Amino acid sequence: MSKPSHDLLVEKIDSTIVKEIQELQELIELLSDNSTIADADLKGDIGILTQKMKIYKNVRGMIKKASMGSEDFDSKTIMSLEERKLFMKLVKLIIRVRRVFKRGK
Repeated sequence: MSKPSHDLLVEKIDSTIVKEIQELQELIELLSDNSTIADADLKGDIGILTQKMKIYKNVRGMIKKASMGSEDFDSKTIMSLEERKLFMKLVKLIIRVRRVFKRGK
């Protein structure tokens, strides 16, 4: 049996999130380039894209923490209430998908 950190599902989710982060970084770099004509709306859009990228990075970290299955992990000291809710949804999703794959075997 493989370690949860090397689980194929977690790796697939992680690679998808990494692609999203890279695309957002490229878009932010393009929009904030000195040769780009920027107005107030564009600066607001860059801020929104930056926040979205931070959320993806946080979710990626939460998925990695959830896949480790650490018993001593205390989410209350590290995450806000909204992050904990999202984290628990991710954990439940990973558990459901694993159950589906186990039934198929």
